[in-house]
Order: sequence, then structure tokens, then C-alpha cells
Amino acid sequence: MISLELNPPSEPRFDELYERIGKYNSFDAYIVTELSMVRERDRWIDTMYTAIRLKEFTGRRIIPVMTSRENTRRGVISRTLMAIHGGIEELVIVRGDDSPYGGAFGVSVSEMIRIIRSLCRELSSRITIYVAANPTRNLKIEVDSVAEKLSSGADAVITQPTLSSDVLRDFIDGLRKRGFDNPVIGSIMILDSRNAAEKMERRCGIRFPDWFKEELSEGNWENALLKAVREIAGICDGVHISPIVKHDFSPMLAEEARKIFNSKYELQQVFLP
Repeated sequence: MISLELNPPSEPRFDELYERIGKYNSFDAYIVTELSMVRERDRWIDTMYTAIRLKEFTGRRIIPVMTSRENTRRGVISRTLMAIHGGIEELVIVRGDDSPYGGAFGVSVSEMIRIIRSLCRELSSRITIYVAANPTRNLKIEVDSVAEKLSSGADAVITQPTLSSDVLRDFIDGLRKRGFDNPVIGSIMILDSRNAAEKMERRCGIRFPDWFKEELSEGNWENALLKAVREIAGICDGVHISPIVKHDFSPMLAEEARKIFNSKYELQQVFLP
């Protein structure tokens, strides 16, 4: 899977998202983020509603994000029912950031997965669940955390931007040694300056490798991102692209990733006697 990140609109207009999906139609799927901690005033623009609306009008594969941090059990059930009846077949579940309005009161990601699985069984429905991972934070803790989520019923993993191929390999190896062969989708964030990269490190708790930040310092952001996406595609089962800036560069990254995947899974010619 090669996916593109989309943000819910800040106004009750979907024209920009329709246009972006039509313009960037080389992607397999489009992941709609929640952003509740960034734009609290716009929470009436519901992520699930946005995803259902996009799926209905574009016919494309739309995957909404659900944040466990601010969800109660009743909220999880409500949003899952909304997803099922809206034709949503895939969800990304993340822990979420601390609320600026106080402590967290939500259920855990593992609890959320179990609630969704139970509800799907009752309704004879099927939802594919992706969970998030940040291998650059603390590798062992992150492997243990993701292993627990997979044991709870998650299907696949989407990492935070992890541009260190060594860290990414170690993360996947850690899961494989625990007996999990679930697909792992690596993420890449489009950044065009070292300052922007360091800002995202402080804000999101992710870590970019030194070589990447040095390339950004020298203005070589395009080559750096192309190199990163080739490495990620060579290691992972999919690539997710998060365009913080330079949105028009997204299709080029997707094309590079597609080339790597095509070469990896190309059918070998068979010679018969």
C-alpha cells in the first residue's frame, strides 16, 4: 500500500480534498488524520464524517484515524458504528497526544481494538485495523507495545516517519522474533529544511537521522527524500507519505516507492523443459 495523508477541512467545504485526491490519483489509499489536538476549535469537522464523505464522492480507498486518548468506550462504539454504516473498511488507531485541556480520559489502543473486533463480530462485519509505532523513540518499548496491539487483534503497523533504515530493520526484526509477520508500512514526511525537521522532532517525539538533516541543511531535500523513500520501500510492505510542505512532490515519492515494490514482487520468469 502506498498512501497519502489528508487533513480534515477547517471549514465545511470538501472541494480542496476532492481536488487533491483527483490530482494525486496514483495512491492506493488516503489516510484522513484527526488533528484534534491541533485544531480543537474545528472539532465539529469530524474525521469519520470527512472520511465517509470522501469515500462516497470519490469511490477511493479512504482510511480515517481514530485517537484512543480522547475516546471513551461509548465513543469508540459510536464511531465504529458510523464507520461500518458509512462503508469504511479500514481504520488507523493511534494513542494521541495529551489534551491541552487536561488529563487523558480515553481507553487504551488495545482496549479500542478489542471493542471494535467484538462489535464487528456481532454485526458480521470486517474492519482492517492499522496501529501506529514510533521506532525512533525507544526501540524495545515500541516493539513490546506494538506486539501487544497485534495480539489484541490489529492487522498491520504504520510507523511514524522513520528514515533510519537500521532502526526500521531492527523494529521489524523485533516483531518477527516475537512471531508477528504482520505488514509494516513505513512513513516519510516531506520536509524542505533542517529547521522544519527539528521542529517536528520537538513536537512529535520522532528522530530523523543526521544524514537526512545534513542534506536538508544543504538544500538537498528532494534527493534526501527520494533516497529515504527508496530505502523504506526496500524494507517495508508499504509507504505512507505525509506532506507537511511541497505537496506536489508527493506523487514523485509514490512513483519511486512503486518502482521498488514492482521490482521486489516482480514475477520471476519460469523456463519449462
